[in-house]
Amino acid sequence: MMRMILAFGNYLNRGTPHADAEGFRLESLNQLNFVKSSDGKTTVLMAFVVSLMDGERSKRERRGSTTSTPSDDDNDVDDARSVLRFVEDVSCIRTVASSPLQDMGQQVSQLNFTLQRMRRVVEEAKDTKVWYDKRLPCVKAEEMPDALPGLLTAAVDRYLARVGQIALRYQELRDDVSAMMATYGEDPNADETVIWGYVLQFSKDVQRCVDTVTATHLTKRRLMRTPEETEQTQSGAKADVAAPPPPSSSGQSSGPRDEVKRTRLPKLVDEDDSGD
Repeated sequence: MMRMILAFGNYLNRGTPHADAEGFRLESLNQLNFVKSSDGKTTVLMAFVVSLMDGERSKRERRGSTTSTPSDDDNDVDDARSVLRFVEDVSCIRTVASSPLQDMGQQVSQLNFTLQRMRRVVEEAKDTKVWYDKRLPCVKAEEMPDALPGLLTAAVDRYLARVGQIALRYQELRDDVSAMMATYGEDPNADETVIWGYVLQFSKDVQRCVDTVTATHLTKRRLMRTPEETEQTQSGAKADVAAPPPPSSSGQSSGPRDEVKRTRLPKLVDEDDSGD
């Protein structure tokens, strides 16, 4: 999805210094749902989604009408489906967005600090004579062998090793997120939750467009129809419904009337697909 958005933006910016961009700011994703075409209604994102879904539908129909071996069209359909699954692919970000890396780092640091304090206490308790002389001078250490320091030492060492692994994975995660943010031209040290917000909002906008296209059966042909053509088609359809049927006894030819009616009806076959 991101690569297609980049290619789409470079195409729209062709002939300008921004036509060969290697990346884009993620905050610009939300602008696709506000920038509109010349009709003042269709957004860039809606046109992009319609193009994807209409292309997938046309190639799927061509594939179903032939019995040949898999072709490049099959791969294109699979690619289109993968792009349209973008909303599902980023669903995990909703969980990640509720756990900022900064909070995770603080929790890991606090856990490591607590274990280090426990370790110091356990190390001090290993010398039982000094420990008893300091805290319980009335008790002789040699008279009361204590197995607890050894058990605590083994437990602390075990948990310190696990916390060390968690800290390492946290650092790797932070490096990966920073690299991802740098790839899109963002500050690697910025708050990643802002970036997650851009992506999640974009996924909602994409899903809304997909639902609209599916519910209204919107195609590229209908989308590219001018407002004048749409108004003429609607008025022609209303006139056909309101006009009374011609009397059956009339001897006049009905050819011209039928021809007028046919010119008022919208075309049902895409001119681009008629050759297929």
